[in-house]
Amino acid sequence: MISDKQTFDEKHNQHQRYEIRLKGHLDDRWTEWFEGLTVSLEEDGNTLLTGLVVDQAALHGLLKKIRDLGLPLVSVNRVQFNETHPYRSKKEKKMNTHRKIAVLVGVLFLVATITYMTGSSLIRSFFVDKNPNKISLVIGVLLEIADGAAVVGIGVLMFPILKMFNKRLALGYVVFRIIECAIIIATGIYMSSLLKPMWKYEMIIFLFTGLGGLIFSYLLYQSNLIPRLLSVLGLIGYALLSIGVLLDLLGYFSMNTNAGMLFYIPGGLFELFLPVWLFIKGFNSSAINSEAAKANKLLKTIFSPNPED
Repeated sequence: MISDKQTFDEKHNQHQRYEIRLKGHLDDRWTEWFEGLTVSLEEDGNTLLTGLVVDQAALHGLLKKIRDLGLPLVSVNRVQFNETHPYRSKKEKKMNTHRKIAVLVGVLFLVATITYMTGSSLIRSFFVDKNPNKISLVIGVLLEIADGAAVVGIGVLMFPILKMFNKRLALGYVVFRIIECAIIIATGIYMSSLLKPMWKYEMIIFLFTGLGGLIFSYLLYQSNLIPRLLSVLGLIGYALLSIGVLLDLLGYFSMNTNAGMLFYIPGGLFELFLPVWLFIKGFNSSAINSEAAKANKLLKTIFSPNPED
């Protein structure tokens, strides 16, 4: 029931914040039905919908939607903007953190793409030009190192989220990113010191990019943190990249030909569309909350005293 203390104040022409509690945990398929509301899965097995409602008509429309969907309603409460709610505050802080991580990961993906493309172009130009300028080589190396730092940053930022779904693979993803960065630094030092290119160094870097990307895309697919269609694009893109790189390293194929460039396209599209999605939508919060609720429930089951003992 709506508390008498929380009756609608007609004097204020502004949105009101409501908390609507439903019995049971909602599946991911229900999330889009409540777009604009924050969906939180509580530890007691209930689902909390929190958000701004325009007016009483909109509230009644929302409650009617819940009734028509056959979802058991536990309570409806209007929350003052200055009211502190310990559980809600904790959930909102976590959601804000996940939102910030999503934006930062998106930024780092774009930074990694731009710095690597620019850096590798400068490095290739240095070894092709008849009168090379060492400054362009140094700048190119530094830009590629910036790319390496960005990909490590992506792995570190994603680890706390991805480990909820598969800790070993999440750790493996971080390790592959660190190895990728280490190779970039080592090859950069080699080329800038000896002023000569390293044998297929880009293919060696891309090998770890592809393998790490496969782990990353699989975890995104498994967790449903982003639309699965986008995760599938990542799986296809990084699989093609890995196959093309292996064929190139074994001498069966060259990734620098026009046909070889086709192997880059799906992965490139993924690394372009993913940041856009993260900027606009972020991660699927209900997937994160659901996994966190399962973990808390498991911990309670393990550490709670057995009444039969």
